[in-house]
Amino acid sequence: MKHLYITFFAILLAYSCAFGQANVTLYFNEYNQLTTQDKAAIKREAVMDMGQLQFNGPFQDYDSEGNLIAEGTYVNGIKAGLFKTYRSGQLESAIEFNDNEFDIREWTDADGQRQVKNGTGTFSMPYTYLDRGVIRQTWATGLMHGQMKDSKRDGKWVFDNEQKIVLYEESYKAGSFLKRKGFIHSQNRSYEMSYRFDARPAFDYVAIENFELDTTAIKQLHQFFELYPVKGIELVQRDIAYPGGMAAFMQDVGKNIRYPAQDQRAKIQGQVIVSFAMDEKGQLKDVKILKPLSPTLDAEAIRVIELVAPKLVPALLDGKPYESILSIPVNFRIG
Repeated sequence: MKHLYITFFAILLAYSCAFGQANVTLYFNEYNQLTTQDKAAIKREAVMDMGQLQFNGPFQDYDSEGNLIAEGTYVNGIKAGLFKTYRSGQLESAIEFNDNEFDIREWTDADGQRQVKNGTGTFSMPYTYLDRGVIRQTWATGLMHGQMKDSKRDGKWVFDNEQKIVLYEESYKAGSFLKRKGFIHSQNRSYEMSYRFDARPAFDYVAIENFELDTTAIKQLHQFFELYPVKGIELVQRDIAYPGGMAAFMQDVGKNIRYPAQDQRAKIQGQVIVSFAMDEKGQLKDVKILKPLSPTLDAEAIRVIELVAPKLVPALLDGKPYESILSIPVNFRIG
């Protein structure tokens, strides 16, 4: 049986290599969407890489009454070191991140019960993971259960999906990973793996990192930075940017694209190249196909790029926006 694979590549035209770090203050509503200050439920003060539009340095989150609710550090958009959350002024959780690994120092559940204290305890915690589908990869959520002892993983860790079905079981001894067992419930069998599951603790406000927009308040991401000027923006030079970099842009394209059925049946595959300009106000202009493949594939490539385009922000020269051009080759493959 043949599988369908879609791959994406980005070519940046007139790309600038000079980026800048800047202090930013961002506002999010109760749905974790980027919004205006008057609608804010959470305020984040952070250091941001304005070239890649990702957090890169220390941050603090505050609720609408000015109480500290989280703090930590990012390195190139990834949590690094100790990440703390607070409830009613008291420490709620403390999790230490190192690359994709993490250790739980403190954890309090939704009912206010401290499950892990001083690195020891048995817990249940929401988590996220990358669900690697045949056509596309998407982030999914679940619930993991495990034990920490003297700040080390110990015993059995179990990972459920959203339907409370066990995906994996992992075994540890004094922090050392022993094995992972996966389950194929439809076939009533299991299998073993010699590497850990890439699971990440999930917090209520984790979506802040995704820069979803409150579209009733902000139509495009660049509008936020126009409303709330960024300190040090005059030092930034870059081409058209996207939160997390252009790799994140292509991932979002991949999550939303639909391969037209008629092209699948006809086994039409190849590359569509879409070109567009973005002006200094963040508006797309002159969207066109530089390299066509089929009318339906061409239309799909344009549709999905326009769908994710509101999170693109204009190119900058000495901190001032200017019109720039971006070309996106989109490869459709059946194999």
